[in-house]
Amino acid sequence: MEIASKTMKKRKEELPSMEVSEEDLEKINSLLNKYGRKRKSVMNILHEMQNEYHYLPKELLEIVSRELDIPYSQVFSLGTFYDAFFMKPLGKHRIDLCIGTTCYNEGAPKILKSLEDYIGIQSGDTRDDGLFTLLDVHCIGCCSIAPAMRVNGERNEAVHGYLTPEKAVEIVKEIEESEEEFEITEELIQKALDYIKDREGKIVVSKASEELDLEEKHFEELVTEMEEKGILKKK
Repeated sequence: MEIASKTMKKRKEELPSMEVSEEDLEKINSLLNKYGRKRKSVMNILHEMQNEYHYLPKELLEIVSRELDIPYSQVFSLGTFYDAFFMKPLGKHRIDLCIGTTCYNEGAPKILKSLEDYIGIQSGDTRDDGLFTLLDVHCIGCCSIAPAMRVNGERNEAVHGYLTPEKAVEIVKEIEESEEEFEITEELIQKALDYIKDREGKIVVSKASEELDLEEKHFEELVTEMEEKGILKKK
């Protein structure tokens, strides 16, 4: 388990609320059945809850407290004490900047300041649009490429080393650009149809995306929507 810096510690501001659905109740009940309704099961349940929701919703902690017969204050204390747990939803991209001794000596504080200024949040916070959570941690095991940071996305994890303030900000900018919303317009659909017609109905994603000046993933999204609208037959 990582050891986090003091600035990463959970803050006391009001926690978010969630509406507990039947699906949520089923998930919690499944965890309780899996590990048993006993006090020693609490850490396993919290770890799985963190993995499932990417934070510990207070409403679900109340259920765990009641079912395990543990005072809510104790369950809450576990959630705020251990740095593997978060009491607020994490952003889509979690940035862990190492400020361990080696990285610190190689300029991590200046990098952290640049990231805070650019993203517009302090370490330990999540940006309002939910895209980034910025954290400073004491070690990510990459001293040989210090200063370093790890970026956890929804589908992958990347470690970036030999950072400078400028390089760190550039990495964040690249993530932002990749997340820009892709709008499928009627004009774009018509252009795609014209392209397909010219090619006798055959779709080669790489060539089609280049012809329409689209990223391949965007062209695939376009084709999917056209299929859903019945404009193209599904493969």
